[in-house]
Amino acid sequence: MVVVAILSNLFLGFPWLWGFMLGFLVFAATPAVMVPCLLSLQERGYGKDQGIATLVIAAASIDDVLSISAFTILLGITLDSTASLERMILQGPLEVFVGVVWGIFWGVVATFLPPYPRDGTQPSTFLRLVVMIGGALMALFGSEVVHVEGSGALAVLVMGFVAGIGWRSQGWEDDNPVTDVLAKIWMVFQPLLFGLIGTEIQVDALEAETVAWGLLVIIGGLI
Repeated sequence: MVVVAILSNLFLGFPWLWGFMLGFLVFAATPAVMVPCLLSLQERGYGKDQGIATLVIAAASIDDVLSISAFTILLGITLDSTASLERMILQGPLEVFVGVVWGIFWGVVATFLPPYPRDGTQPSTFLRLVVMIGGALMALFGSEVVHVEGSGALAVLVMGFVAGIGWRSQGWEDDNPVTDVLAKIWMVFQPLLFGLIGTEIQVDALEAETVAWGLLVIIGGLI
């Protein structure tokens, strides 16, 4: 992250704040790419007994939390020059607190709602799916309403983690009906996600020299 900030300042002429924001963007793990790959390996039996996929996903989630919080603080300092530094610094911990609290709360709700049938049958997959998606949407859009934008993504991560622990305590495994449905939905939304990201890139505005220096910055950060 520090290397990216330094290189972007030297090669691209970025201000230090913009350089560190770029560093946190590169530093963050990408769940959209990493999680499906890990789950695919887990389904084939690689590292399942050791829980490697769960460990890596948890570590990546913590990594994303740090990156989102730091990026939000730096972005607020950069775009809002009237805000105090103390307020911007406190904004990060506040977003982490709100995200963790909401994620734990809704993860517990998703564990017990709908209630587990007493006749031994499986709870409704559809209702559990609705609860999970509803909680995720409320976290993402609600965080913008209360001006703690960085907490939304964190709440979704914590919610899934807590719900997964609760479902496993009820007898469900990592490969359960809800994850199966979400995996099928992801097959549709994954290309849409990257397609929409691609449409935001203005190729005609890119200069070959800038692209070359940018690639050098990213490669330097990876090394």
